[in-house]
Amino acid sequence: MNTLKPQTSHSDSAGEGLVHARIRSKADGRFHEDKESHRELRSQLRPAECAFALLVFVFWLTVLLGGITVETRPFRCAISPAGVASLEAESVGLHQGEPCLPASNGRSLIVAFVVVLLFYTPVNLALVSASAGVLGTFGNLANLDEERRSRHLRETSNPYLAALLRGFFAYLFMISGLLLLDLNPFANLSPGQYIRLAGFLSILSFVINYHTLLFRMLIVMAFNRIEERERAQGASAADTKLKNRRQETVELKEEGIATVPNESTHVAPLP
Repeated sequence: MNTLKPQTSHSDSAGEGLVHARIRSKADGRFHEDKESHRELRSQLRPAECAFALLVFVFWLTVLLGGITVETRPFRCAISPAGVASLEAESVGLHQGEPCLPASNGRSLIVAFVVVLLFYTPVNLALVSASAGVLGTFGNLANLDEERRSRHLRETSNPYLAALLRGFFAYLFMISGLLLLDLNPFANLSPGQYIRLAGFLSILSFVINYHTLLFRMLIVMAFNRIEERERAQGASAADTKLKNRRQETVELKEEGIATVPNESTHVAPLP
């Protein structure tokens, strides 16, 4: 009598293989998670990035110091005396009667362009803000506050270009008048006022690059300010139109009264 033996050896080996594969995959996943968490906890700056961060910091100090100490008027005169004269015409009593000489040769013109590009206040503040933003990104990558932040809060692609753009946005936010009440922030800046303005821009650019969520909040604030201005302008335009219509109505009524003949004063002709 033949008896059928169950063929379980192949199925058992296959099941054991699946179990081992699952265990191996879980172990690999835990290893990658541990490795990723180790990367999150350690400093993210490589030696080359540390050197680059030091160079950016030196550049920030240079443009800040130059913005405080360098008088750019002679260099601006070397580039465009007429432009300097038109700017000074708007500021009463500033450099009135002082000579404004153009550049005598090409070398002095190149030097004047470099000095104005680095130290003239409107351009200088843009460089201060952008370089401070790059320093904020370095702080974000280095994890200065020793918090284990999630991966999406850190820069993953083109962090330095993003930092430059965020810093430039902070500068535009300031000069547009959305951030400050002063409509002309560059008019007759004293060294103390420049230091406060440059310091404010630097800390703003650093913070919005260190914590990118703050940059999103700044974007929302900018949109809200723009909408408020548009509403205010729309309301003022509507009021102006209403006033003009009322004035036109009054003028038309006055003209109608003036053109109607007065019957009580009409003299009949003699027979």
